[in-house]
Amino acid sequence: MTGEINGVIGQHSDSCESIAISSTQPIACSAGIDSKIHVYDLTNFTRRLTVTVGEFGGFTKLIFSQYNNNCLIAASTLGDISLIDPRDGSITKTIKGHVASVNDIKEVKLHDGTLMLATAGDDHQCLVFRQ
Repeated sequence: MTGEINGVIGQHSDSCESIAISSTQPIACSAGIDSKIHVYDLTNFTRRLTVTVGEFGGFTKLIFSQYNNNCLIAASTLGDISLIDPRDGSITKTIKGHVASVNDIKEVKLHDGTLMLATAGDDHQCLVFRQ
């Protein structure tokens, strides 16, 4: 790495909280407190699309699924987890459980093949969800 800036992504109107880069596609996603997730093409640093989930709240954490190339997992300040297809911005699933901001997300596949999400939130809870 040269340390030079090669492009700018993640332009938000409020704090940019998280970034996720796909290991299988030339895309990156940024999440902000402005309730938006931007999907960028890393070949030319242009924005492909913007996802807005709801009118209030924002996003605190993004990760790409290790087991589904077309799944972005987003944690919100409202306590929800959204599964988003970064190709078109569609929300494929919303997971509810926290009553405050979600701060972290981990995804794991168990020995029996079951996919699970573990989350940590401002509601003092760590929750586990089977997918």
